[in-house]
Amino acid sequence: MSLSITFHHMESSAPLEEHARDKIKKIEEFIKNEGTPHIIELKLHANPKHPHHLVELRVKTKSQNLHAHHEDPDMYMALDKTVSTMLGLLRKEMGRLKDKHHKHHTEKTDFSNNS
Repeated sequence: MSLSITFHHMESSAPLEEHARDKIKKIEEFIKNEGTPHIIELKLHANPKHPHHLVELRVKTKSQNLHAHHEDPDMYMALDKTVSTMLGLLRKEMGRLKDKHHKHHTEKTDFSNNS
């Protein structure tokens, strides 16, 4: 698994990075059965002109390439909302893949013992 945390227009902050790693653990738990490789890219953008900060999160797995972002005056809130959005996207995609896999094994498509 590869994790990249990048700070743009701001100094690296140990407490913010620790908070980000704690939040990313939820995503790592969610995708641990996806197979390798896992690539998680987190970009934290501070806006020097306006009080809004942007957080971008990209998760790449063998079967998915998802992107979430959020803008907020508080960097921690933007991070929390972005991770929450990503978890929702992952749940949706996992459900979609599961449905796609199970769709092939339904009674409607099994005509082998039709007498």
